[in-house]
Amino acid sequence: MIEELEYKGHTIVVYPDEDAEDPRSWSEILIAVKSGNPYIRGDIDISKYETLDDFVYERECLGDIVFPLYMYAHGGVALGTTPFLCPWDSGLAGAVVVPHEIVNGLTDLHDAKPIVDGFLKTLQAYINGECCWYETLKNGETVDSCGGFYSIEDALQSAKENVA
Repeated sequence: MIEELEYKGHTIVVYPDEDAEDPRSWSEILIAVKSGNPYIRGDIDISKYETLDDFVYERECLGDIVFPLYMYAHGGVALGTTPFLCPWDSGLAGAVVVPHEIVNGLTDLHDAKPIVDGFLKTLQAYINGECCWYETLKNGETVDSCGGFYSIEDALQSAKENVA
């Protein structure tokens, strides 16, 4: 159990979701890292490229948008598109690729950044094992349950919305 609370005569209990789905299985956003990265599995292996810039150039020629992927690993993993302040436990890990199929549907190329940030937040939760599910009880009996949440806040919000 991660958290338990009483809400409108119901008990909502949040548990770790060990069967959570890897967000890369349903997202069109791609992660590019060198093979063998112990913290993150990429969709694209950039080991064959001389430099990360060579990879970025190739993808941008295809019409993709490419963001740098920075990672901080110290007791957990943090992901972002800007560098972290710690020079020892963080650095450039690869790239985040928004394929041209998604780019073509955007009205403004700056719209890609919030999409990437949201995806990285979800991926980070998955990598760190922060995914969860909830069970709602009334008088000790289960009346609702749902899984696949990437934050406790989202699980609690959904549980509260489903309380009759």
